[in-house]
Amino acid sequence: MAALALMVDINAQLSTLNCTLQGKDRLCHELYSTVSGFITKLCFLKTQIEHGTFTYFPSLFKHKDGGSNKEYNTINGDLTHKLKCRFNNIESCLPLMKIFSEPVDIDATNNC
Repeated sequence: MAALALMVDINAQLSTLNCTLQGKDRLCHELYSTVSGFITKLCFLKTQIEHGTFTYFPSLFKHKDGGSNKEYNTINGDLTHKLKCRFNNIESCLPLMKIFSEPVDIDATNNC
């Protein structure tokens, strides 16, 4: 039951990410920053679980059995790894995305 509760909480986090990524007037560098921030948040949540703090996992807190938190961190770690692999290729495009975030700082001679 606790593993299902963890999946409910993670699904809520992913749903929030999904809604954040959608919408009008969003540029590619903002989307990348949002995803990078979410991956960082997952690492933070892993630390929280290791310390037995379930602030961001209300369903898990209600249904947690007395077992180890290692299983929960494995699930969280797998999700983090898959997201990093999924968005790994985008990092190579960061210099090109800089034109949207800092257009004044772009050296036009090097980016053509």
